[in-house]
Amino acid sequence: MSCVATTPSPMSIRNKNSMRWMDNNEWYYVDDERDRFVLTDKAPEDARASFEEFKRINNVEWDD
Repeated sequence: MSCVATTPSPMSIRNKNSMRWMDNNEWYYVDDERDRFVLTDKAPEDARASFEEFKRINNVEWDD
């Protein structure tokens, strides 16, 4: 049996980066009425950028 080390594919790295906004529960919440995630004022700029990437990757058109 051989073990081969592999590097993450670009797709998995991209998806991980697009989820940065979920690193802290104070940065987002689920709006049950609109059935979507919403960032709070506590979310830093890099979390906001990853949220935009998340929306782009998932073809989400939330503008709030």
